[in-house]
Amino acid sequence: MAATVMFVAGCLAAALGGARPAEAVVLINEVLANPGGLDANEDGTPHIFQDEFVELVNPSNDPFTLTGWTLSDGVGSRHVFAPGTSISAGGLLVVFGGGNPAAIPNALKASTGTLGLNNTGDTVSLRDATDTLIDLLLYTAAQVVPGESLTRFPDALGPFTRHLTVSTHPFSPGTTTDGSPQLPTPEPATLWLMGVGLLGAATFRRHRHS
Repeated sequence: MAATVMFVAGCLAAALGGARPAEAVVLINEVLANPGGLDANEDGTPHIFQDEFVELVNPSNDPFTLTGWTLSDGVGSRHVFAPGTSISAGGLLVVFGGGNPAAIPNALKASTGTLGLNNTGDTVSLRDATDTLIDLLLYTAAQVVPGESLTRFPDALGPFTRHLTVSTHPFSPGTTTDGSPQLPTPEPATLWLMGVGLLGAATFRRHRHS
């Protein structure tokens, strides 16, 4: 349930005026907290910290610039996106803890040299240049499987689930779960309905627990 609740954060913020709509559809799409001895960044050297990653997705029809945006864990900011960093329309962008992820499409290294994703559970947050919360994933120790990521399924639309439940691969940094380099071109009506549906889900949960 926690992952599903976290999924609504970005679109709910847009609906309530807390963020611009273009920002709200840049989402956290996949997170690998425990590489489990696998070489996720494909630099030839498995590493417990350098192969951690957070993947973002832009399901809109337009590219978006992430200058000054940040990725944080429960401790603090772990990556600040450099000036001019952009994510293409329907594109994916990956931030690794370190290493040399040159073989991964649209991959960066964390500006602080680490992502600090705890295997015992953590919070991953995406904020814009004004420090407005855009999207948030809260995961627990029970959701962390060595060598397997948590991913939205369908990409950009669904709640987080274990990667091997929707793919034959344990993770897919820089691509969708089926290996595509970007999302299919979204229809405007689909994005509108997604936002309305998520707002309704969030409202239901708020009323249920009030």
